[in-house]
Amino acid sequence: MIRLVWRVVCKDGLATFSINYDQDAEARWLRRHTISSPLTAGPCCHICDRICASDFGLRSHLRIHNHPSSTS
Repeated sequence: MIRLVWRVVCKDGLATFSINYDQDAEARWLRRHTISSPLTAGPCCHICDRICASDFGLRSHLRIHNHPSSTS
C-alpha cells in the first residue's frame, strides 16, 4: 500500500515538473530569440553604416569588410 502511494506521488511530481520545465524552457527560448528594439546609438561602421552595440562588436564586424568573399 505504501509503495503504491509512493509511486503515485512520484508520478504526479514528475508530471508537474515536466510541464513546468517545458513552459520555462519555452519562455527562456522566447527571451533569447525575441528581437529587442533596434540600436540607435553606438559605434557605427564607416563602410556600411551598421550600428554596433560596442567597440568590440564594431571591430568584429569590420573583419567581414577586410576579408574577400570566398565566392569571388
